[in-house]
Amino acid sequence: MISWEEEFGPKKHVDKDSPEDMQWIFKKAEERAKVFGIEGVTYSLTMGVVKNIIPAIASTNALVSAACVNEAFKLVTCCNKFLDNYFQYMGQTGVNTETITYEKQDDCIVCNKMKAKFRFQSSKTLQELIDALKEKFRFANPTITSSKTRLYISKPPALEEFHRPNLIKTLAELKAEDKLTGLEDEVYEVTDSTVATSIEIAVTIE
Repeated sequence: MISWEEEFGPKKHVDKDSPEDMQWIFKKAEERAKVFGIEGVTYSLTMGVVKNIIPAIASTNALVSAACVNEAFKLVTCCNKFLDNYFQYMGQTGVNTETITYEKQDDCIVCNKMKAKFRFQSSKTLQELIDALKEKFRFANPTITSSKTRLYISKPPALEEFHRPNLIKTLAELKAEDKLTGLEDEVYEVTDSTVATSIEIAVTIE
């Protein structure tokens, strides 16, 4: 903080537990807010910024703890139906919860932790494989890892740019770079924002 060093010198550090130090920071924040027309600056908010206090963490922990105790009570007393697989807290509309059951799709590769099988030609490029996977599994921006290395990362931009040259390489070329013998099945791990976990896809290379 430039203002702090100008006031106290570079050797004195901010003591986040000191009321005097926090009061000084709050006054400076208040002065700056008046200059730029910022409303709502309070001592409590200043404390939250300086100490990185995130109210949601404490609230979430309390909700999860309460839900666990509630389920334990139901198990001991059999007073109500147990939680199955879905719990929703509606804080914005009042203190109430909803417990429902999400049905599983028998062939869902996420719910059932299954390996999907896919046939593809070794002469085709990684970009063509990604396009085919997008069409078949409704992926948005998949990240693909082979058994040896990361082949393509969709985000962030810097990593995407670094892995972009792989998109024009054929699967045969990528396997050769991985120093894998033969052109049998290759298992790719695919991670995408549309699914809750990574999916293993066994690609039969023809």
